[in-house]
Amino acid sequence: MYTHLDSVHNLAKAYNGRLKGKVAIITGGASGIGAATISKIYKQGQAIADRLGEHVTYVHCDVLEEDEVINLIDSTIAKHGKLDIMYNNAGVMDRSLGSILDTKKSDLDWMLKVNLGGAFFGAKHAARVMVPPRNGCILFTASACTALGGLSTHSYAAAKCGIWGLARNLASELGQYSIRVNCVSPYGLVTGITPITDAFIYG
Repeated sequence: MYTHLDSVHNLAKAYNGRLKGKVAIITGGASGIGAATISKIYKQGQAIADRLGEHVTYVHCDVLEEDEVINLIDSTIAKHGKLDIMYNNAGVMDRSLGSILDTKKSDLDWMLKVNLGGAFFGAKHAARVMVPPRNGCILFTASACTALGGLSTHSYAAAKCGIWGLARNLASELGQYSIRVNCVSPYGLVTGITPITDAFIYG
């Protein structure tokens, strides 16, 4: 999912016009945090691409496949001529907390491939097009589990801590090109990928 931010009225005013004319890619933009981010950036929460019109375009991208990530970045450049913001937000969550003794290799592989691998390749190919103009912003959705124990499964925590470390490393490398790198680390949110939310809400 990527969005051209020419008509960002509310948020652009709040940020002194810093988002006006910017081009952003938001992975995982069809639901949850990604959908909320698009709605916040653009206006107040309408159903993503259909209702936001020409300034938002839906692009199917499996972040597990580097070629699809490359296509996402390149198609954005082809249409808009630049990329200002890359928000690596796509992710999945385990179905229950559980013990490390019950964790399968496939569980860990899945978490690392989607949550860390997808973010890694998104950042890699965003940097590829941001370095030449020496400008851009790369964002990640990490998690409060990077700082607090017991909030998630071990495989999910490992992947999100990997994102946190990746962001720090990228900030160190890409700062010389005036590319900013940051993590957002939310606590508990009610989204479609949080099956354990009810346990926290209802005790």
